[in-house]
Amino acid sequence: MGCGHISQKHVHEIHRTGELIALCDPSIERMKSIRSISEFEMYTSFDEMMSHSPKANSIIICTPNAMHASQSIAALNQGYHVLCEKPMAIHSTDAKKMIDAADRNNRQLSIVKQIRHNTVIRALKAWIDSGKSGKVFSILLNCAWNRNHEYYASSAWRGKKDQDGGILYTQFSHFIDLLIWLLGDVVNVHSCFNNVHHMNSSQFEDQGSAILQFMNDALVTLHFSVNSFDKNIETSLLIIAENGNIKIGGKYCDIVEFANTKRNDFEMQAANSVEGHAAVYDQFIENIKTNHFDRKSLYEASKTVELIERMYGQ
Repeated sequence: MGCGHISQKHVHEIHRTGELIALCDPSIERMKSIRSISEFEMYTSFDEMMSHSPKANSIIICTPNAMHASQSIAALNQGYHVLCEKPMAIHSTDAKKMIDAADRNNRQLSIVKQIRHNTVIRALKAWIDSGKSGKVFSILLNCAWNRNHEYYASSAWRGKKDQDGGILYTQFSHFIDLLIWLLGDVVNVHSCFNNVHHMNSSQFEDQGSAILQFMNDALVTLHFSVNSFDKNIETSLLIIAENGNIKIGGKYCDIVEFANTKRNDFEMQAANSVEGHAAVYDQFIENIKTNHFDRKSLYEASKTVELIERMYGQ
């Protein structure tokens, strides 16, 4: 469901792991532009597709943010498993309803979190979870991306508060999720935002900063912006812990810039580990095959929505 920018990655993974049955998008042209190795049905509205009940077992939601909750719930209620792109929703009350629908219908609901599967992020998670890090004192998270005026003009929903939600949802929710995954629950939030460069194209902030205090006493300082000149610069994590300092950088937290640890025990996993959307699909399908539905990751996705709401003061 939805044939925008990210859809071709999903089509590739569908062909790798299963069969593409149908596409749904308001634009016939966008659906026809999808490169596919198989024929597929085409629907121009979600309700139309649901009324025809395509003979599939899963529906992939790649629509604008505000549609994620209602479409996921409708698909779950009709008996489909659902893989939904981030963010899970733009209201925590809707996220809760999505979880309830998954439980009520005994179906897998997964939210795309491909950054979790980066080799370097998995290594960081293992280093912290094993206790090798000792106490994590603080993390500096810097997200410096570019989204120009043409980006907002290219789609009617982008930059609209009620459909998009804000850049913490659309651009940076993956990295809010990482913080929760690594450190747990947040007890205090202090944040500020402004819109200094996109006043004519966006109804919400284009940059912001926040300080987050976690239940384990770790402090996170977060800077995020879509005002980087010309292109994305980086998304970086600097971890200051009892037994070492690690910086992970690159555009998407995928490069180890340095790792200085007490026992030289920051270990990367195998270079051929499955990453990105491929890992997301493999996990999604394994959960369905084994009838072991992952609710822990789902609850963490809802916590991401709750934390973003708190950062926005909602």
